[in-house]
Amino acid sequence: MQCAARHPRRVGRLVLVGPGVRAVGVPIDGDMRRALALRRAGEPWFPAAFAALETIIDGGDGDWEAVAPFLWGRWDAEARRHHAAGRPDNAEAVAGFAADGAFDPAVTRAGLAGFEGPALLLTGAFDLNSPPRAVGDVLGVGVGVWCKRCLSRPPAPGNADRPHRLLTTGGTCRIGRMYCAGKVGRPL
Repeated sequence: MQCAARHPRRVGRLVLVGPGVRAVGVPIDGDMRRALALRRAGEPWFPAAFAALETIIDGGDGDWEAVAPFLWGRWDAEARRHHAAGRPDNAEAVAGFAADGAFDPAVTRAGLAGFEGPALLLTGAFDLNSPPRAVGDVLGVGVGVWCKRCLSRPPAPGNADRPHRLLTTGGTCRIGRMYCAGKVGRPL
């Protein structure tokens, strides 16, 4: 997203999978995360993960590792291994990534206004990091910033832990050929 905002004429098309929305100033509140989390109440890991999430939402020092299952479509041995391997090992870089002043939504929105290529925004149906409603709100950020763009929610509930499911999302968008149907888009 930042590359398209800084160099809109150099990016021909854009696919954002599970995009963060802070860069354009779209808020994600605790109620939004809580509602998505409650949809996974039948999972065996839910009680501990939800308790940790509630603590985090309420501003406490919650156990971020305990909420990890919410970030995956399934929380099996393969997902746990992938999660463990993906942990960043540079705490200073992690702290700086989302530090105060790291994002300037007005500048990002202005840059994206110059991006004229097609864009596909894809998020998991229950993704707490990139909730579908918040990602959908990106489509309306700024005047015409995301007109003729597309949002898709594949059936996988969390992040894209099943990449093969992204090839045919079935609804509005399809990545294999990369197009957006109807009046919301054009071929990518």
